[in-house]
Amino acid sequence: MEQQIQSLIETIRKEGLEEAEREKNRIISEAKAKAESIIKEAEEKKEALLSDADKRIKIDEETKNAQISQAARNASIYLKGEIEKEFKRILKNEVASSLKSDNLVKIIQEVIKADISDKSVYLELSEKDFRDLLSTLSKTFEKEVKNGLEFKVSPSVSSGFRISEKDGSYYVDLSDEECTALIYPYLSTALRELL
Repeated sequence: MEQQIQSLIETIRKEGLEEAEREKNRIISEAKAKAESIIKEAEEKKEALLSDADKRIKIDEETKNAQISQAARNASIYLKGEIEKEFKRILKNEVASSLKSDNLVKIIQEVIKADISDKSVYLELSEKDFRDLLSTLSKTFEKEVKNGLEFKVSPSVSSGFRISEKDGSYYVDLSDEECTALIYPYLSTALRELL
């Protein structure tokens, strides 16, 4: 009987060990599967994070490039505007200097001769030109003055002149401002090509 007990103990031990081995293998297998699942999930998260980081970097880079392009465009537009402003100022100064004294009297003569010598008109000048040229103009246009030509100071004329019919039906503006505005569009094409 002792042998039977010993055999029974042996069988129980053997079955217990086998069961423990199976349980151990099952636990190890589950642990390996769980570890593989965790590693796979971690890899997927890592890839997603890297992908998001790449997208953000690309978006930031595109944004910075767009900002740099916009800044360059703004600087170019500003510089072009400043050059055009300076060019207009120089052009206006040149026009104003050509509308001085003798030249101005000759231009006025041509305009008056053209079609208004017998009409009642105002000739508007800058205060300086009015003072400097009044006696010359009065002598030169003696006949026209008798027919109603009047000389006036105009605060809106800095150089050149403006002639207008007294009834307001028309006017001819040959001030430096107006001449510059008339000339500039034809010169600005060449200026744009230079810019």
